[in-house]
Amino acid sequence: MYKIIGLAVWLLAVMCVAHGQYTVTKVVGQVKNKSTGEQLKPGSKLKDDDMLEFSAPKDMVRVIVSGKGIYVISPTPRTGNSPSAIVEMLKATLKVKSREGYLSGRSEESDFIPEVLETEAAVNTRIHVGAQNKYLFDVSKFDVSTGNRFFLQLDVAGGNSEIHALTTVGDTLLLQAADFAPRQQVEGKITYKIGFFRKDKNTSESLAVLNPYVDTEGEMEAIMNVMAEEGKGISKDSLRTASYAEVYESLGKPSKITFDEVFNRLAGKQGKKAKQ
Repeated sequence: MYKIIGLAVWLLAVMCVAHGQYTVTKVVGQVKNKSTGEQLKPGSKLKDDDMLEFSAPKDMVRVIVSGKGIYVISPTPRTGNSPSAIVEMLKATLKVKSREGYLSGRSEESDFIPEVLETEAAVNTRIHVGAQNKYLFDVSKFDVSTGNRFFLQLDVAGGNSEIHALTTVGDTLLLQAADFAPRQQVEGKITYKIGFFRKDKNTSESLAVLNPYVDTEGEMEAIMNVMAEEGKGISKDSLRTASYAEVYESLGKPSKITFDEVFNRLAGKQGKKAKQ
């Protein structure tokens, strides 16, 4: 279990590359660095005197400030009729991101469905859903060898409910971004529920209601790449802990199995670079 006691503790161990330099981990909306002309993305570098152009008041940029912690950059609230595009100097918009809602690292948290799908409201209520996500289940409780199966139910407001059969391999449930795509035209809200169908009894039970963050652009890996670059020289365990925290806060709670697969692959690349 990832015991997260605050990303600031980890970042104090990172060598400061320069005073007032920030590295972007996540962008919400469209934000441009007017000083360089760059559209911000994970890995972009910023300085105190950079001028930022926000496309809308709700735009936001998460950054790592070397040696200081995670910050959130957002435009200063405006009153009256302000222009849709807002231009401000970075240091005038910088706000400390509270870490009071950090992950508790409860040792009793299960690695199995459905408990593993629970989230901590103080951190993020969403579940990160990438191209493919792996979750363990107890085969003594959920026997899929006799025709029983897991399913994802989409309850569409103003539309019809849909049942999407989910794939399992051994004792692992594969939850994929494609599973969350409705087959009908949707205008209202969709409620997502994971359930289990028992063929012998012809009954279904609901296991969990999900609030998904569907990531089809590789956002989790992009964040982890930034964390790996910024965390050179620290222990692998510390980097894993900090990366998991930032993915959870920025996107949603990831599958620990899938997260570790990506982390170990990226760590292997960093190790090869270090030897060159």
